[in-house]
Amino acid sequence: MSKNPYCPSCDNLSPNHYCNTCDLDFSGKTALRFNGGKTDLTLIPIDAQEEEARVWMRGVEKYGRANWERLWGEDTVQVVMASLLRHAAAIQKGEIRDPETGAMHAGHLRCNAAMLIRYFNQLEATNGKKETT
Repeated sequence: MSKNPYCPSCDNLSPNHYCNTCDLDFSGKTALRFNGGKTDLTLIPIDAQEEEARVWMRGVEKYGRANWERLWGEDTVQVVMASLLRHAAAIQKGEIRDPETGAMHAGHLRCNAAMLIRYFNQLEATNGKKETT
């Protein structure tokens, strides 16, 4: 075991040789990993990921792969939000699954939200700045 009680990544005092800040075990019993500050995709429930993927797969069957990227234009946000809000309204009415696809409305919400995130990331990259409006 390492005798130095300070985290080698952030220099925080960690007498048990585990740094909560960096999520780093530096006891010598495990390999050092420097994952602090990195996106932890394990926080997203796998069943939510799978349900969203099923919606994407239905979209590929119906429209073809990456057809959704052809939405990019002046009305992108309006078109995607209209779909997202239809699925949200169905959930509010107590409906769990979309009758057309058989997938959960929540999966459709995630899919629409992912489209918006991708659109806004591309918009910011194109404009060279983060949009605030």
